[in-house]
Amino acid sequence: MEPSSRIEVIFLWIFLVVILTGNISGASVSLTPDWGKISGQTLPDVIFMDAQGREIRLSDYKNTVLILHPMFTHCPSTCTIVASQLSRAIRGLSPQERSKLSILSFSFDPTETPEGLAKFEKLFSADASFWKVVRAKPERIQEMLTALDFRTLQLAPANFEHPNLVFLVSGDRILRDYIFGIDLTSERLSGSLRSIQSGSNLLEFKAYVFPLAVIGLFISAFVVAHQLTRLRRQSR
Repeated sequence: MEPSSRIEVIFLWIFLVVILTGNISGASVSLTPDWGKISGQTLPDVIFMDAQGREIRLSDYKNTVLILHPMFTHCPSTCTIVASQLSRAIRGLSPQERSKLSILSFSFDPTETPEGLAKFEKLFSADASFWKVVRAKPERIQEMLTALDFRTLQLAPANFEHPNLVFLVSGDRILRDYIFGIDLTSERLSGSLRSIQSGSNLLEFKAYVFPLAVIGLFISAFVVAHQLTRLRRQSR
């Protein structure tokens, strides 16, 4: 492979990793929560509000597995990408699996507006029967972020650096799993759902998920670059 082609492909895949898993340039924000500290913890019963001002609590989801999606509605890229991944993963589940899941996308922006929530809902055609987009008082949001060990860094009045992942919570408000945006597929979601429902604990290898995902991307980048170079040479 020509050196210039290799460099271009590597930078392309690095960009993809950053988009799907979080900004890796900032040392202030950890990409992964301290799972040994928060796994199995009971989350606070925070009161959220939807675009219409209706109150929603975690305790409202007693009969479902809840997907918690931290985000902010005016995010320029990653929040919408993770939401798109989530929407696609949900559509790939069986009707029976979908019936056992709910989604709560909550904004960690203390200045979030009802208009922003409504726009985000419309963008993803969020079915309010199982997917709600909400905000909360700043002190309640911080309480939830602390419980999730989810760290954010405000870069500008309208922008934040943050990890890109979702959390899975059982009906008793117990934190059971988390999934990176890069790993957010129907298969991964289905496996997590089965694990939660069976009561098994398959989370000991969490520390290896992100490095393995990155290694997989670089292997894929090498294969794709090799094929592109071979095709380019054949076309000459």
